[in-house]
Amino acid sequence: MRLFFKNILFLFASGFAFAQSFTDGEFQIKAIYNPKNSNAYSPVVYNNSLFFVSDNDFRFGIVYTQTNKKRFQDIFYAPILDAVAIGRPKRLPYPLTSRFHDGSFCITSKGIYITRNADSGKHLNKKKLPLHIFYFERNQKGSYHSPVVLDFSLSDTFSTGHPYVIGDSLMYFVAEIPGGFGGADIYYSCKKNNVWQHPINCGPSVNSSANELFPSWFNGNLFFSSDRQGGSGKMDVYFSSGKLDDFTELKHLPSPINSVEDDFGVFMNSDGNTGYFSSARGGNDAIYYFQFKPNTAFNNCEPIKFNRYCYTFYEQSLEKGKDSSGVIYEWNFGDGIKSTMARVSHCFPGEGKYLIELNMIDRVSGAVFLNKASYELNILNEKQLYIDVPDTICTEKPVEINAYHSNLTGLSTQKYNWRLSDGTTATSSKWTHVFTQPGNYTIQLIASGLRDGKTFTSCVSRNVYVQAEACSAERRIPLYFKPQEPSLSSVKKTSIPTGISPAIENGYLSNVYESFKRDSLSNYRIHLGASDQLLNFNAPVFKGLDSISMFSINGRYQYFYGKYKSTSVLFPVLFKIKDLGFNPFVFSFTGDVMDENFNPQVISRLSELKLISEDNPLALKIYFAKGEYTFSADDKQAFLDFMRRNKAENFLIEIEGHTDNQGTADQNLELAKKRAEAARQFLLQNGFSDNRIVEISSEHLLGPGTDEDQQKKNRFVQIRLIIKK
Repeated sequence: MRLFFKNILFLFASGFAFAQSFTDGEFQIKAIYNPKNSNAYSPVVYNNSLFFVSDNDFRFGIVYTQTNKKRFQDIFYAPILDAVAIGRPKRLPYPLTSRFHDGSFCITSKGIYITRNADSGKHLNKKKLPLHIFYFERNQKGSYHSPVVLDFSLSDTFSTGHPYVIGDSLMYFVAEIPGGFGGADIYYSCKKNNVWQHPINCGPSVNSSANELFPSWFNGNLFFSSDRQGGSGKMDVYFSSGKLDDFTELKHLPSPINSVEDDFGVFMNSDGNTGYFSSARGGNDAIYYFQFKPNTAFNNCEPIKFNRYCYTFYEQSLEKGKDSSGVIYEWNFGDGIKSTMARVSHCFPGEGKYLIELNMIDRVSGAVFLNKASYELNILNEKQLYIDVPDTICTEKPVEINAYHSNLTGLSTQKYNWRLSDGTTATSSKWTHVFTQPGNYTIQLIASGLRDGKTFTSCVSRNVYVQAEACSAERRIPLYFKPQEPSLSSVKKTSIPTGISPAIENGYLSNVYESFKRDSLSNYRIHLGASDQLLNFNAPVFKGLDSISMFSINGRYQYFYGKYKSTSVLFPVLFKIKDLGFNPFVFSFTGDVMDENFNPQVISRLSELKLISEDNPLALKIYFAKGEYTFSADDKQAFLDFMRRNKAENFLIEIEGHTDNQGTADQNLELAKKRAEAARQFLLQNGFSDNRIVEISSEHLLGPGTDEDQQKKNRFVQIRLIIKK
């Protein structure tokens, strides 16, 4: 068996391309060299021969052995007959073979780097001798000069070995040097002025408190073996993308490469799919051939199609200048929004049938006297798998990727398979990923299952861009606009138009937040105000505005202007709205649903004004079993997630306890109080002061009838976040 820095070493050659992440596909392996009563390991292909380290003997005559009677290890080579067969091995000639241990070498265009015992002839009585890397330069005739010992400016008592050299200017190797991460670590050294510099540790993304051995670097990936915890067995093969001391997340090669025994010494051919490795799974170290078969199901993925909700409408006669001085031409889009523009771009809230009408309205009376055009627009969502993820992502920030908005009627999905172009894979409908490097990435998704009783598989892909910029920890990026700035100096200070009240009553726009997570349904709208009575979009208060939308929430009518895909387009419109006397605020929507993570200060203010319903995201209900009032572990986690997500430290907190009507009034009231008090105690235990809990109300609710499904809906405690006074 090979034992690092005791008596053995490793062999590698330079120069081939690595093209697989080995995380999405399967391996097939076959033993090609398994000598009896000896070991062979660390295979490398060079000049159509397989090189490896072995303690076998293929000579007649003198055989050198150690004091424990075990043979020394040497470097051998054998012709490759085909992918899974080799000829009779031969030992490398002198001076590349010595009387004692030789191994772990790397061939370059100029020579060979070999690891061997530092002092093989003077201290044979010592049980442990340090290992050093020796360089044999090749002359023009193909023979080798006397070796030069590489000291890396280290003491000769430190062991170095397992070299892998790139271009005779960069070397990865293993060393036992004080100040590392634990056992043997992987280092690198650069050659300057023909001198190899002091080693630099490859860092914590590679090294651990265990031993890291057998490094090699192929086309952007560092491969090595480690006996760290968490592997499949004793020593497993890992790899990480990067160079020098800058490597990304570590990846573990799957079975059957890694086993419960030692697995190490991977070499891959230039095709990136085949190669050799060594393993002790058969009782001794032997050499195996492997072939990797990538998952080809991803080869036929279709790009996702974005649903089309935005259209341009125009009346040709109006654009040609037809006299319309006595009438108003009004578009009615069938979704509550109207416009008086001759040409208008409009975005519908989603899938559905919309009756599009162009009406002629009398300017004086406001009455519709002619329907000039009318037709039905049927908008259908794409029937497809859908990858829900922002188009632009920041490095080092977790991002959720899911398939929740897929639209495949009748599909009973049984399996998900995700693949990122960086090699990451996943197998659930929702997962989270952290991108560490900027650039363009492709996300692919395969869903398989049953559709109408038959096996069904579909594959889609989506491109995203990862930017190396500082990102907000939240989903929004704050953009600040202060009243004293010149850009707002021209705003007229007029009173708000009669008949409508503002959302925020404190003057000018102070903060606008641009939502970071955007998709095809995302839009920004300007909130104009609210009224208790329904206003016609042609009412004087909206004079000069032609793209009004309205929502009736809790008995009040809320009016919004426009629907914009970006704040850069929206900002110039704010000046127009301010000049008309409004005190606008900008809100982010997904379709027609307000983004609950958008501008929390404004959301909390609107909560007071009853803009947000009781089912809004600033309220949490936790349900109980009959007669219970204690929180489960899941309840507590949901409670904490809610408080953190909505930045509860910025709010006062209101608690209500509720019960069904199954007991007496006194019993129900007492149980409701216990539920509210349990919530209060949990808040206090998690750092919320009692003076921020402004109300604890306890009431029992009369459930509709005695149906258990109805009654259990009343067994809850509700926590509401209200504006901080």
